[in-house]
Amino acid sequence: MERRLAPLLSGEAAGPVLPSSRLAVDGADRVVAGVVLTDRDGTPWIADVFRYPARSYPGLGTELLKVVLADAAERDLTTAGLAVTADNPACRIYERLGFRVVRTAMTVIVP
Repeated sequence: MERRLAPLLSGEAAGPVLPSSRLAVDGADRVVAGVVLTDRDGTPWIADVFRYPARSYPGLGTELLKVVLADAAERDLTTAGLAVTADNPACRIYERLGFRVVRTAMTVIVP
């Protein structure tokens, strides 16, 4: 997980990380979940929402996302974007939290 997070947290992968971002750690100080909010060309952007799959932390990603969005609102960030595949089960969670589809795109993989 560290290899995946390092470019994101350094700002290399998706822009500078905003202070509203949150990581959750377990008793052994290992990152088990997180929501990374970045500045993507002047727009707050949910760059990643993750939960360590081998552990049982139901609802932790959703709760962290709520905390991140509340903190962003307190900092006068009135919008946040994210990209997600249409068939991702998390779409229901994002919609419940107020996200709405504003644009769709399709990627075609040419053999």
